[in-house]
Amino acid sequence: MLNITNTQSTYSIEVEAQDAQANALLDEVELYVNFKDNTLDNGDSSKSETLFFNIPVEEWQLGPDNLPRYTLSNNFESLLNVLGLSIDQVSCKDQFIIRLNLKLTMGKNFTTGTVGPSVIAFDTSF
Repeated sequence: MLNITNTQSTYSIEVEAQDAQANALLDEVELYVNFKDNTLDNGDSSKSETLFFNIPVEEWQLGPDNLPRYTLSNNFESLLNVLGLSIDQVSCKDQFIIRLNLKLTMGKNFTTGTVGPSVIAFDTSF
C-alpha cells in the first residue's frame, strides 16, 4: 500500500510465470500503469495507460517450484513521474492500476482480457 504523503513509500509484489520450461518460454513482461481519479471534486486527473517498464527474462530467477519469479518493487514517486502527476493530484480513493503483459518467445502475449482468470487472476491497483 502506498502512503500518498510520502513519495518514497513503496509497493512490492512477487510475480511468478507459469513457464513449465524453466524460462525457455518467457521472453519479457511489460508493465503498464494508468491512474483513475476517483475524487473529481478537485478536477479529473485521470491518466491513460502508459508503458512503465519492461522486465527482461534475464532479470527473472527460478523459484522453489522451478518457475520464473520476479519481485516487482517501485516507489510512489516513480508512478507519479511516469504519468506526469504531482503528489497533490492524488487522494486516498484514487487508484494506480497496474497491468502486466506476458510475452513468450513464440510470439504469444498474455494479459488481462486475453486469457481466462486461471492465467491472470486480476488487475492490481494501489
